[in-house]
Amino acid sequence: MYAVQLLALHDDLCKSAKDLMTRKNYDYTSGSGDPFANFRGSSYLGIDPVLGVMLRMQDKMMRVKTFAEKGELKVKDEGVKDALVDLINYTVLMCGLIEE
Repeated sequence: MYAVQLLALHDDLCKSAKDLMTRKNYDYTSGSGDPFANFRGSSYLGIDPVLGVMLRMQDKMMRVKTFAEKGELKVKDEGVKDALVDLINYTVLMCGLIEE
């Protein structure tokens, strides 16, 4: 892969991540307008919302680890690329929580 291809992949992944976040935002926030509502809920369990995001990131990283070790994932409708796009979104959410 050349640098120009890598930058094009970056653009594609970030666009996919933003589109996915836009579509999922309502479901995870009950339409509250608070983009962090889902993660603020972790405080009811005594877990800081930033750590809640990190826990969800770990879930995705474990899927990527399984793919790296086994070469496949059993849930076919959610592939390794989906997990990586989710990690992009969790990173953005964590940055937003920290900046807030």
